[in-house]
Amino acid sequence: MTKKANEGVKVRLLYDELGSRGMTKRFFREFRQAGGRVEAFFPSKLKFINLRLNFRNHRKLVIIDGKVGYVGGFNVGDEYLGLNPKFGYWRDTHLRIKGSAVKAIQTRFILDWNQASKHHDITYQPHYFLL
Repeated sequence: MTKKANEGVKVRLLYDELGSRGMTKRFFREFRQAGGRVEAFFPSKLKFINLRLNFRNHRKLVIIDGKVGYVGGFNVGDEYLGLNPKFGYWRDTHLRIKGSAVKAIQTRFILDWNQASKHHDITYQPHYFLL
């Protein structure tokens, strides 16, 4: 994603803060410097307590140019490659979607992004690359 942001592609990353609680802002530094935008969904007001636990966003959506979408359970992280004996083999299912259904996925991302970012800065435009 950083590579694409460096190439001038508009890249947005929305992550679940509770599921990523070990992640620091430094993790996203290179991505942000490349022009990528990052927001946490329903961030906690208190460091280790999130009273909005039931409102988590655990969606994994990828929309490319408004034409191809991916949806499913793929997690992002080295621990899911099956190389660490602690985690063992990990299988997730993911779907590649084309056609008009991609607009529905993109709309869901835009709604989530605009809620999380508080800027309401994106609308449907097929040239976005969103995650």
